[in-house]
Amino acid sequence: MIQFLKQLKCRYAILIFLSVLLMLRYTSSGIVFAKVKDSEFVLKNFLIYNYLYNSIVYLLKITVVSLIILGGTLLSGYKLKSRQIFKTVILANFVYFLRYIAVIIWAAFNWKTYNMESLQTFNSKTFLTFKLGDADHILAQFLKTFSLYDVIFIFALLLLTKLLNKIEWKQSTKIIFSSYVPAIIVYALFVVFLTEL
Repeated sequence: MIQFLKQLKCRYAILIFLSVLLMLRYTSSGIVFAKVKDSEFVLKNFLIYNYLYNSIVYLLKITVVSLIILGGTLLSGYKLKSRQIFKTVILANFVYFLRYIAVIIWAAFNWKTYNMESLQTFNSKTFLTFKLGDADHILAQFLKTFSLYDVIFIFALLLLTKLLNKIEWKQSTKIIFSSYVPAIIVYALFVVFLTEL
């Protein structure tokens, strides 16, 4: 499997990524709109715009994260090929498909009883699904910007950087923790600052 991932070209990785995105978005959106009148018309229009929007957002995210990690490799003193970094980020982004799979599995177990309200309360995305108690409001806003998938994404980046680039864990950790992790923390602080204005 690792040998296959090493030989996979970037263009094929992006094509597989977007194809899986389309299939999972169609299935999870179909579940959401199954209880809506005229759901076929709404679903088709929703999917066209939503798929285009998600494709553009994911491609921009992959590009920005690749550039950040490439900067981290330069700051860390390691030389990795930009194509390998781009492929690593594409493969690590498959982690975000877990949210669509979670909706599909949740709806499969709750098919007869779910409605739009219960679907809205099903939230597997943020750390705020865990009880914070009397936590500070700013801490709550900070945690709202992170998701469980972001943490899994960081571990996927660490693992894939090590496996695909033939480097040690220490080097992989240094690259990711000197580039992507500070960038995501700065992004979260920026979001908190904007929401508190």
